[in-house]
Amino acid sequence: MNYGYELIETGVVLDENVGGHLPCVAKALDGSIVVQFNTGVDGYPGSIGYVIKSYDGGRTWRYPIKKILENSSSNGAIHTNIGLTTFSNGNMILPFSKAELKNGYLGFPNPFHSGYADSDVHVILSSDNGNTWGPWISANGNTSGQNPCSSAFGRVVEFPDGRLILPMWAFWNWFTLDSHPAPTYSGFVISTDMGQTFGPFQWVGDYGEMSLLLLSDQQTLLGVCKKNNAPSSPRIIKSTDMGQTWIEINTNFQGSRKNASLHLSPHGVAMLLSSQTGEAIGGSSIIEISQDEGLTWEGAFTVKAPVYDPGRSSYGLSAVNLDNEKILIVFEAHDPRKIEYGGSPWTSTRTYLAYNIVKELVLL
Repeated sequence: MNYGYELIETGVVLDENVGGHLPCVAKALDGSIVVQFNTGVDGYPGSIGYVIKSYDGGRTWRYPIKKILENSSSNGAIHTNIGLTTFSNGNMILPFSKAELKNGYLGFPNPFHSGYADSDVHVILSSDNGNTWGPWISANGNTSGQNPCSSAFGRVVEFPDGRLILPMWAFWNWFTLDSHPAPTYSGFVISTDMGQTFGPFQWVGDYGEMSLLLLSDQQTLLGVCKKNNAPSSPRIIKSTDMGQTWIEINTNFQGSRKNASLHLSPHGVAMLLSSQTGEAIGGSSIIEISQDEGLTWEGAFTVKAPVYDPGRSSYGLSAVNLDNEKILIVFEAHDPRKIEYGGSPWTSTRTYLAYNIVKELVLL
């Protein structure tokens, strides 16, 4: 079957003086749309996580913005990413990383990242459609002390039997301003009580950030990850036994992708959301689809930034399905006409949060 994608609407979620970075969107049980985002990226000092909600399918966004995470120590920093997930029972989970930074940094919006002394994954849960959130729950898989840094990336996968898989990646040393972490490896932790507790870290491969997706057959897991957490063509991995064993698939990808994540479309098509070029402000973001469990991919459409779209303007994509075969895509966009208050090459206050609404069409 062939599918087409029609851009229905573009708009702005939030455009303020502080940055809007790495958003993740989910649909709550009451039908509202919940977007989580950061003022800074990648655990930069002073970065704060917020949520903002829409009750009309993303066309308007309700204030006030509710702060849900903040630094808890003088050397603390948080890092959230594409992880916000709604479970079948209506509860929501938000994974994040709590880092302790080395001495010698400046706070947001003029941050200097001196590197991590430690980093551990936690989650928080909401049982009221993302309005309030419970206490921090450790989910680092007992990696603390063995591998000083672990980081959450990717949505939590819920299996039909109720088990949860929380993807994460781990590394020995985080970047300074001119280097990336190495070596890195990907894995996950499992919860059998809907996120109240998590088991030990289970290794998947020598990758970095990893996003997992349960396909329509409710048995096959598809994953996208980066080798050594560096810009490169995505590595597609697959498991047909619910994560016990994994194989890497040779795909037709050409060129690099950044911040790649997976989404299942209204018709059950595997979608890869990523930015193709750029660094601090992202690049031209595209959506690619696969109908053969990740073996081959084809371009579906290019994301359109509503305020400023020079081709290097969008990054950090996540999506949620709406009614009538529509998909809401939320991302950070870059507007160089705004005043820059940030001072880091990876953290800009010129960013804003945007959305596209796209309709998935079945073609004859």
